[in-house]
Amino acid sequence: MKIAGIIYPIPSFLVNRIKKNKEFIFVKNPTHESLPKYIERGDKILFYCKKEIIAEATINAIHLQYLQDILKLKNVLQTREELEDYSSLNSKKFKKQIVFELSKVKAYNFIKCPFYITMTGRYITSKDYKDIINQ
Repeated sequence: MKIAGIIYPIPSFLVNRIKKNKEFIFVKNPTHESLPKYIERGDKILFYCKKEIIAEATINAIHLQYLQDILKLKNVLQTREELEDYSSLNSKKFKKQIVFELSKVKAYNFIKCPFYITMTGRYITSKDYKDIINQ
């Protein structure tokens, strides 16, 4: 089955920011300094918080970037302070962050996620995506 996207957990303080924007850049600290293997332009990213899918977006671009370069970008969801705190947690292990350029953000209310989601995220197939969205 074709992978249609990925679900990532987010901290609750990002929920309102995600729901208010139609386009933004989302930065993810990777487990390894590499891109998600099966994700490509046009796929979906779903945001998970407190056992619910709170929004989805379309991936326009995905790449690895150093924090100092990310801090120069416009329209980044996380604040400078959040990014610095977030990346410093693993500063000795990771140099580059995953940068998702996102559009077509669609907010949701009360969509339960049928999967357990770890910090590394979870790939979803087209069927998984339809099952989640059509609840």
